[in-house]
Amino acid sequence: MSVNMCTFVIRKMISREEQQEMGKQKIA
Repeated sequence: MSVNMCTFVIRKMISREEQQEMGKQKIA
């Protein structure tokens, strides 16, 4: 597994968490 792939997966996970946080703020 290349380093770029690892960083890409990590960024994907972080962006997903950010989207969930934004969703919570919209609901609130």
